[in-house]
Amino acid sequence: MPGRVFRKFRRGIYTAIDFADPLTIYFLPLILGVASIALPFIYVDISIQSAGIIRTVSEKTEIKPLFSGHIHSWNIKENQRVHRGQTLLVIETAQLDSKLKINLFQQREQRRFLSDLNALTEKHIEKL
Repeated sequence: MPGRVFRKFRRGIYTAIDFADPLTIYFLPLILGVASIALPFIYVDISIQSAGIIRTVSEKTEIKPLFSGHIHSWNIKENQRVHRGQTLLVIETAQLDSKLKINLFQQREQRRFLSDLNALTEKHIEKL
């Protein structure tokens, strides 16, 4: 029978939907149109509990260092779990190292100046 779809309900009863019927031609698209318009307004609360971690493919976590340099060694592999405080990369920073040495030298020099000033002020106070 062309234009008919049979459905089986409980107890073995078959019913037929006639798609050539004018009521079906107008009523079925109307129901589908109303349902598609109502879809954005339907809210379904979904709750999932899982012991693992589910992540989307598009989720990416960017890691940005505070300074630039060349990567000396990797301590991780792709898709490996990491923990807080774990060293991920070792960055070789020749420029930063030289700035650090200069800064340490300047700190030592300033400490010597301060100790000299303290010594001079103590001698001056003792004379008074």
